[in-house]
Amino acid sequence: MKIKTLAVPAFVALSLLFTACAGDQVETPDADGAAGQVQEGADDTGDAMQEGADDAGDAMQEGADDAGDAMQEGADDAGDAVQEGADDTGDAMQEGADNMQEGADDAGDAMQEGADNMQEGQ
Repeated sequence: MKIKTLAVPAFVALSLLFTACAGDQVETPDADGAAGQVQEGADDTGDAMQEGADDAGDAMQEGADDAGDAMQEGADDAGDAVQEGADDTGDAMQEGADNMQEGADDAGDAMQEGADNMQEGQ
């Protein structure tokens, strides 16, 4: 096998390849540009972390405030319920006392009527 039979087509193929890729050059940034981009990325990351921490702190404070308000509202509702229960108990006791007095009065009237009937019967 002759070297020319392999070398000439390979040379032509590589020439065509390099000619086709000549317009597609990739440039790498210089060291200062890369360092600036890294610093900018680090600053952006730091800002995002600070903003996230601030948002989390605000959310925790808002949650604590809401919990405090809910606890106060619950305590107020419980106090109102206890007062209402005490009022209802007092009303029920007064009604029971009134019913007992009415029953005693009715019993006294019945006894008096019975005594009157006994006297009339004599």
